[in-house]
Amino acid sequence: MRAKMAYFGVDVPKAHGVSAPVLHSLAKRIGKNHRLAQELWASGIHEARILAALIGESEKVTAAEMERWVRDF
Repeated sequence: MRAKMAYFGVDVPKAHGVSAPVLHSLAKRIGKNHRLAQELWASGIHEARILAALIGESEKVTAAEMERWVRDF
């Protein structure tokens, strides 16, 4: 999976190669959880950050937090 990520130009130092369908399945099982999303983002792991974006609660995101996430990407 990491080779496939590299093929698509995703070159991140901390990734485990978890596929998007798996992340979407996890997000459905977890549901919306902004606190968990913040913790996942803080891990710095590529797939954890994608999952964080899927389970975060948009109404709870501050402007400063969104700017930080954008810079991290």
